Amino acid sequence: MVMLFQRFGNHTLKTSSKMQSSEALSASLHAFESDILNYLFQISLHSKPGVDTYSFSWIQKCLRVLPNIDKAFAKFIADIDYPITEWKSFRVEEYMKDNITLLDHLNGISSSISHMGQACMKLLHALSLVEASPIMLKKLEAILPWCSNKKVEDQEEGKVSSGKDLVLHQALLVRKRVKNWICRIIDSSIRGDTAQSCLVMNSECGGLYNSSLGSLQSGVCEEMKRKTVVKEVVEINNGVVRLQAAAAKEGRHGDEPKELRERVEVLGKLLEGVKEDVNKLFAEALVRRNELLDSLEHRKE
Repeated sequence: MVMLFQRFGNHTLKTSSKMQSSEALSASLHAFESDILNYLFQISLHSKPGVDTYSFSWIQKCLRVLPNIDKAFAKFIADIDYPITEWKSFRVEEYMKDNITLLDHLNGISSSISHMGQACMKLLHALSLVEASPIMLKKLEAILPWCSNKKVEDQEEGKVSSGKDLVLHQALLVRKRVKNWICRIIDSSIRGDTAQSCLVMNSECGGLYNSSLGSLQSGVCEEMKRKTVVKEVVEINNGVVRLQAAAAKEGRHGDEPKELRERVEVLGKLLEGVKEDVNKLFAEALVRRNELLDSLEHRKE
């Protein structure tokens, strides 16, 4: 994110020749919040009739919003002409901590993906036993939700100053809260633990920043609680129930094991795609961190 570190030609001449007014700074902050709101509309879960949007495709869409938030933030920094090399030290530290938190969230998502992958492998193994001997139907188990052992820590909001530092603080708060929220809805969606997670997240949506952002986030959480589980897992679990019911009633299972196996294999491929996206985001976050450290080292010289 080179825009975080450098000034740019005419933009610098225009904004550095005199102190930016509070109105101009507020306008830049508002534009940043509007950009974030537009990105969140892309994952708002407004279902079309007959279409279930709460799925792994939606999870991937959420992941792909994260880099756009950083692009919007970099644009905001350029707009107010306040490169990171001029930030106050405690604001740089705040930014660094936020990036470490993102890495921690991505690690948590990777762990949940691995857990779901193991559940798929277990189900595939059970299906192979059923195909060889129908009596092994009792080995089939639905994919059950699980809770995270990770505790959500209270987040310090940092010191507040004035001028550019004030709007920077507000933008950092929006960036941090939105990125953390996206990571947590992704993780809870993979785990199927939406009710408790959304209860906590809803309590954090109000009063901290732009009310439209908070309202949109609350709406997504309400839709997640209503659906409880992503589409692909619902279909697999329904398949398990149908297979067991058919075998109990008729003593046979027809093509149900084959169809269920195909669904589980599709979910496995979706998990691979999500994991690739997470790994890419993790690598990009490390690159940004190293760029920041290099920039700060040059400032000391």
